[in-house]
Amino acid sequence: MKKIAIWILMLLLASAGAAAEEKEKKAEEGKKGKKHKLDKKAKLKVGARIHTLWTLTDEAEQPENAFGLDMARVKFDWRQSKLVRGVLQLDVDQLQKSASKTAVLRDAYVKVAPMQYLQFRMGQFKRQFSRVELRSRSRLETVHRGLSNDWIIEELGYGDRDLGFQVEGRVGDNDLVEYAVGVFNGSGKNAAEEDPDGSKDFVGRVEVKPLDMLSVGANGVYKTFDTSSSSLHHPDSAWAAGGDFRLKMDGLRLLGEYLRGENFLYSDMEHMLEEGMWADYYHESVATSWSTVLMLTYKHKLSDKYRLALQPVVKGEYLVPDDSLDDAYVWALTSGVNLFIGKHVRLMFNSEIVRPAANAPITWMEYDKYMVQMAFDI
Repeated sequence: MKKIAIWILMLLLASAGAAAEEKEKKAEEGKKGKKHKLDKKAKLKVGARIHTLWTLTDEAEQPENAFGLDMARVKFDWRQSKLVRGVLQLDVDQLQKSASKTAVLRDAYVKVAPMQYLQFRMGQFKRQFSRVELRSRSRLETVHRGLSNDWIIEELGYGDRDLGFQVEGRVGDNDLVEYAVGVFNGSGKNAAEEDPDGSKDFVGRVEVKPLDMLSVGANGVYKTFDTSSSSLHHPDSAWAAGGDFRLKMDGLRLLGEYLRGENFLYSDMEHMLEEGMWADYYHESVATSWSTVLMLTYKHKLSDKYRLALQPVVKGEYLVPDDSLDDAYVWALTSGVNLFIGKHVRLMFNSEIVRPAANAPITWMEYDKYMVQMAFDI
């Protein structure tokens, strides 16, 4: 009986050992079979944007009746899980509009996101300044962003695309707070650093969503210039700041924005005075520009089956290029309606009225413009 008991005990121990070995083997195989995030198959998305436009206008030095290609873009978006992303966007329409080959490049950046609240981006992309500027053209309710954007963001160079590095992230439940802080060359898109001392633009933005229907943002830019090697009369630095909000209730959307920044260009026109240009606007000190934008839209569904919807739009703008002069403002009123056809097509009808005041700079002339745009975005 003793021998039988010993044999049974030995068999039980052997079975337990074999089971443990098999369990360990399966665990090892499981570890080998489980892929790391970076081992997962990458995904490449290709997007396209084609906006064709018909314009009827009495704007000076512009064709009064013209068909045109307002936009033709291709975007390549490569992602390796949520950790690594690479984006390349090309402005194909620039082959028609510009002789410069570099004008074709729009976005070219790499983004690494180890955590939701701490992400890094480097390359060429939009600086985080102005809600209107940051709103994609595929979601913009009007054909163009408007004269405030043209002047403060593009002409003065406080926004738009540039080469740089940015830290960004989202914090809190339902992305309560979004932030971005970056440093950029300040030369604009497709342009290398021009200042020998490496002067830079510093840009920051924070956006808070206290309610599902309300988003509030604030942003600022601090520009530095290398004046030692320039024949122009820049100040050593310039700044811009602004605040904005977006309210949404069912189909109703209300967007508002205020921007204010130093207009260093008006202190930079001394070389034009010999020709009699800008004489009334030249300053020994830096002038200040500011603007307000208010846009109201309402999207009404017409048909779920064909995804048809109608969206009336009205937008008002008030721009003061130089606040030291009386009656030097410009206002614009844009109104229209957008017809959504399916998921990717919009037919947009816009009328735009621009009226400069008596002392407004010659940059802005009075005009009326009517536009019909067929927008295709995928």
